[in-house]
Amino acid sequence: MFNAISNYNSLQASLEKRFAAGFGFNINYTWSKMLSEQDSSGWGGHAGAGQYYQSAYNKGINYGLANFHRAHMFKGNLVYVIPVGKNKKLLNTSGPVDWILGGWQLSTIFLVETGQPYSPIMGSQNLSGALSGNWFPNIVGDPSLPNPTISRYFNTAAFAQPAAFTFGNAGRNILIGPKYSDVDFMMAKSFVLPKLERGRLQVRLDAVNILNNAISRERGGSFHDSFPDRRGPTRGTAPPPLTR
Repeated sequence: MFNAISNYNSLQASLEKRFAAGFGFNINYTWSKMLSEQDSSGWGGHAGAGQYYQSAYNKGINYGLANFHRAHMFKGNLVYVIPVGKNKKLLNTSGPVDWILGGWQLSTIFLVETGQPYSPIMGSQNLSGALSGNWFPNIVGDPSLPNPTISRYFNTAAFAQPAAFTFGNAGRNILIGPKYSDVDFMMAKSFVLPKLERGRLQVRLDAVNILNNAISRERGGSFHDSFPDRRGPTRGTAPPPLTR
């Protein structure tokens, strides 16, 4: 699609402490809104909500939340060197105490963001008369639910099949998927190699998704005539924390 329109507005805040005295962090928050008539679903598949449209001749009716839209994003990192062992504030000594307790460093990377938009589309034959594109349903109620679950994330009764040779009035990317959160953790200890002036040997433990959050991602809302198939978010169980 050429000559399409998009715009992005945001409020961005950042809090940083440069690494000093064994401690540093960088925390960022973004409140934003991105709108477009169409956009790529690239970005490593992270924003892959699909490129859906009803009419190739009127791209303006496709104007809505972009695939890349995330209303809220909170992310950051933190590094802390435990002040224990030789030349540190606590237990400033060499020998076995320093070998076991000294030189440990902790760090974490975290991310929490609201869900990505996705579009409800008809899963049956496209009877709109268009030679290409998708067929959106009609909105006949409120798609939101007070207590959504993975098995029922939005109100399927809020949608109905349009009449033949008409376009549905549901817009592009009107549904929002579940939030995404992840916390990774690292703990490492460095040993000085006596015969090398700057040589270090590091023993390191990494844990990915240490809180073991279930990752639920949308896969689009596809409906048939009687709307029995609700394809909202699917529950993908995150793997347990990984160590290496």
